Amino acid sequence: MAAATASSLTSTSVPAIRMVGTSCWARHSKGLTDALLEWQTRKLQELKVREVGHVVEVKPELVVEIAFNGLQDSPHYPGGLALRFARVVRYREDKKPEDADTIETVRHLHREGAPDSDGK
Repeated sequence: MAAATASSLTSTSVPAIRMVGTSCWARHSKGLTDALLEWQTRKLQELKVREVGHVVEVKPELVVEIAFNGLQDSPHYPGGLALRFARVVRYREDKKPEDADTIETVRHLHREGAPDSDGK
């Protein structure tokens, strides 16, 4: 189980969240119900700092718990890593952004050959 703020996944001072796949199947396979997707869209629009192409930069105020099946190096993301089969578990209203894991924690997991978030 990993939680991360938008800012912890980038190496820049302005946080960015990237959402890939907008089909109904993709949304539900990522753990997003229609209700959660509607709430998330509204909330991220409220927190939006700017939008460039398909990247929306937001204020780092949400903590999201993400489950995943593995980590791999990726030149496509600012943090240099991709979460394999990532899915939203829940938004953590009980956590502050400073309580979330950072990209350094994720890099450590990757270096150590961490099992997936289900412990396998």
